[in-house]
Amino acid sequence: MMIQPVLEAVKLVAAVRALQPPRVHEAKPVHRRSLRQPRQPDRFTRCRRAAGTLDPQCAESPRLLQDACQKSADVFNLAAPQLGPGVAGGNPSFGGEGALGRLGAWSVGGRVNFVRARLPRFSGVRLSTGGAQSTDFQTAETTVPVPTADLALGLFGGVRLGAGVRVGALDALASLTYVPDYHEEDVSVSTSGRPVEFGYGARLGLLQESRFLPSVAVTYLRRDIPDSEVLGRVSTTSGGERNDTIGVTGLRTETHAWRTVASKRVAWLGLAVGAGQDRYSSRGSLRGVLNESTPLGSVRLEAEEYDFRQRQTRTSYFADLSLHLPLVTLVGEVGQVRGGSVPRSFNAFDGSYTRAEEEVTYFAAGLRLRL
Repeated sequence: MMIQPVLEAVKLVAAVRALQPPRVHEAKPVHRRSLRQPRQPDRFTRCRRAAGTLDPQCAESPRLLQDACQKSADVFNLAAPQLGPGVAGGNPSFGGEGALGRLGAWSVGGRVNFVRARLPRFSGVRLSTGGAQSTDFQTAETTVPVPTADLALGLFGGVRLGAGVRVGALDALASLTYVPDYHEEDVSVSTSGRPVEFGYGARLGLLQESRFLPSVAVTYLRRDIPDSEVLGRVSTTSGGERNDTIGVTGLRTETHAWRTVASKRVAWLGLAVGAGQDRYSSRGSLRGVLNESTPLGSVRLEAEEYDFRQRQTRTSYFADLSLHLPLVTLVGEVGQVRGGSVPRSFNAFDGSYTRAEEEVTYFAAGLRLRL
């Protein structure tokens, strides 16, 4: 989209608004307050005090698009750190904590990660056409399911050191991730292409499980989120029709997960604990559609030229409990991701600016077949 047509549209909207009669606002009654009760800052005032600066791209954009650009940038910074844990999860090989320990051995597993995400609500959000305005978004906490499947294949059985101790086993890992769509009244999260994405990695068995020793393994797994979009429907007038769109499209997140997992099985019960580092690389583009109704007709402006990027390094902790049955293992997992840093947002979410340091809790349930 060229800048010249946008400037011409801005001039047209300004000229039309100049022809419209001025709005008359009713005077609001003044409420007396006791001098003993100091005035508390309202929610909007708190947001302004905590607000960050404008994204450089948005600050340089035409005033008509500035608010749409900045709100989309803040929504991107809120949503991107929450997408990674849904894909990376905790244990890369669910129910198969240790290396397979034999050339040609294989196991396949399936799981569903449940991430407690905080998504913005666009109901009541007014889009300004006269420059960026700080808004306090309400958010809704929802549980987002992300199904994944993985395959482990033994490449090297390791080396025996005696007394039942084996080290150095190596496995190849592959995965398949499916991202479902999520729709609410005023916000939607959906894939813009294929809803599945492949992943790959490896697992090195530092210590194979024996009668008295636990299994210890180090894994690396790369998983990506398919191209997605987070869009909300808003209005440029108070109480007006929500026929404008702001959000992020072409949202893609690459995850690189390193894990160290220790596990031990006693009879038919197994316990695994692990920790590691996640690196997320996210990108997306502004999706803004403004529809201005005037006595001379409708003006429609679309913007998709602003790109947003984010890199995060976060720490993940998790614990698994497994039930080992003949040929199949049932597994449950709970974990948490924390750390990272994002710029202070210009808009607020539930009265505070966004921070990537907010903890993200995830749960998982699934099964594994091993031969």
